[in-house]
Amino acid sequence: MPLRKAVAYIHPGAASFIAKDLQMLGRHAQVLEYAFAAAPSFTLPLEFIRQTIWLIFKTLKADIWICMFVGWHSVLPVLLGRVAGKRVWLIAGGADSNCLPEVGYGNFRKPLLAMATRFCYRYCSLIVPVHEALARATNTYVANGPLPQGFLHFCPGLATQVQPIYNGYDADAFPYGAAIRPQRSFITIAASLQNPVRMAIKGIDLVIAAAQALPDCTFTIVGAPFRPAGLPSNITTLPFTTPKLLPGILGQHLFYLQLSMTEGFPNAIAEAMLCGCVPIASTVSALPDIVGNTGFLVPKQDLATLLAKLDEALGADWQSLSLAARERIATNYTMERREAAFVKLLGEQ
Repeated sequence: MPLRKAVAYIHPGAASFIAKDLQMLGRHAQVLEYAFAAAPSFTLPLEFIRQTIWLIFKTLKADIWICMFVGWHSVLPVLLGRVAGKRVWLIAGGADSNCLPEVGYGNFRKPLLAMATRFCYRYCSLIVPVHEALARATNTYVANGPLPQGFLHFCPGLATQVQPIYNGYDADAFPYGAAIRPQRSFITIAASLQNPVRMAIKGIDLVIAAAQALPDCTFTIVGAPFRPAGLPSNITTLPFTTPKLLPGILGQHLFYLQLSMTEGFPNAIAEAMLCGCVPIASTVSALPDIVGNTGFLVPKQDLATLLAKLDEALGADWQSLSLAARERIATNYTMERREAAFVKLLGEQ
């Protein structure tokens, strides 16, 4: 049964998880997509004009406006949607809910962007975080923690309705990898690793330090457009790859590292688990729920703690954990479950 004539979907740039959402929503409504282009920053005023024109012309067609992430691209949809009497949903995903000023991460570290983000949260119709930890959590992993996090912390008195919907995955698109894999092999993925902020946030410094301490192990970093000077010889760097090629790379490794300082609901670790990689992750945001009892959690952001966990992982029965990791994602975090949750919401609005 058709739920809505049209849904406007506004996002800050193409990504595989955005493409999945567009495809999912397209099965139940006409989807009107808008990609907000705000880079470089001096083009922001012109982009606001372009977005205003688009929104005005689409207002009569779209019943619900959905913004992936919260930021400058969601300000006008919230404002104009409120004036036009439209339902505006915000999908909170990470930087819009967490803040680590010491490494230059998060909307709430910049006064104007923080003001815009709070405005969006207060005046939208519904907040749909990818995990409840984005609403409120305490980051005990970072060296200067514990730090209170989440949009409820940064927006005191927020009364907007919150409905978490987890990310979902297609197990068939990420088949279980090789039965026999290179021994003592680790892999991690992070886009835009030429950006030092991304390097810090994703814990790549710890990956490099671990590689230096464990010369008999191999480490692969996917997302590096070039190989930085001075890397240990047991680190292989690969450029960011396509979703089609990624499973083949993941399926050749025993362990997946997600040593992030902060997260939302990271797709890479879930996709790696589907491919049979045993997860080793920091204890931030959704990561403990994703990993469950199928891998290893690193409670503190320091090398000694990480090396102890890696030693524990290397001595474990990785075959059993590998199968359990795939089963955990394939059972609990399906695209069908995410779709059903969105369809239910669409039917209620």
